[in-house]
Amino acid sequence: MAWSCWLNRALYPQVEQIFESIADTRAKLLQDWTASQWQHLAELAESLGQDLPPDPQLLKARLEQMLDLSELFLVDTQGCITTSTWAPRCGARDQTPEAVARGLLGPFLHGPYSDAQTLAIGPSTSRFHDAVPLMFYQPLKFEGRVVGCLCGRVPNDVLGDLIQREAGHIYPESGDNYLFMVDSRFDASIQAGTALSRSRFEDATFTHGENLKQGVHIAFGTV
Repeated sequence: MAWSCWLNRALYPQVEQIFESIADTRAKLLQDWTASQWQHLAELAESLGQDLPPDPQLLKARLEQMLDLSELFLVDTQGCITTSTWAPRCGARDQTPEAVARGLLGPFLHGPYSDAQTLAIGPSTSRFHDAVPLMFYQPLKFEGRVVGCLCGRVPNDVLGDLIQREAGHIYPESGDNYLFMVDSRFDASIQAGTALSRSRFEDATFTHGENLKQGVHIAFGTV
């Protein structure tokens, strides 16, 4: 390996530029997707603020338009869920209090984090699904006063699918779609370098070779 690197040392700048370009493309993709979700939520929050409490059917109709979301709900200033497209959650107080507090102050994106409700509610656009969501908090105002948050739940595998559809993969179905934590500014327990998404190699979908889910066989054993 060292000998190969030395022989190809003149290619380092080109390789670095290629990887920087791939990273920039993926970052732009995720930023544009996030901006689109915020736009939809802001418009809905403004509409809901004119007539509270809202008609639950209105939330369900908007959920059908925001395809990547698996749930839309309202949480009041005390952390109680007052309206939800997933009826069993109405009246629950299972949102992270610190996240609710941040969402009351301004638009706040929480996650990824582990949450059993996400698994129970089910997937949105991704055929992969686990108990990890992203949660959008959009302040909800009534007569000029913040009365709660409009929240949107996105299963975390949706992000993996966004990257998976982006060009630049060695194989179209390859698993190089990891997102890693750089600097956790909300949850200090998440260390830098923590993987925030799943690789498709872990989902037994790679057909060009062995998958991590079943184990990859090498000369020294099974990985």
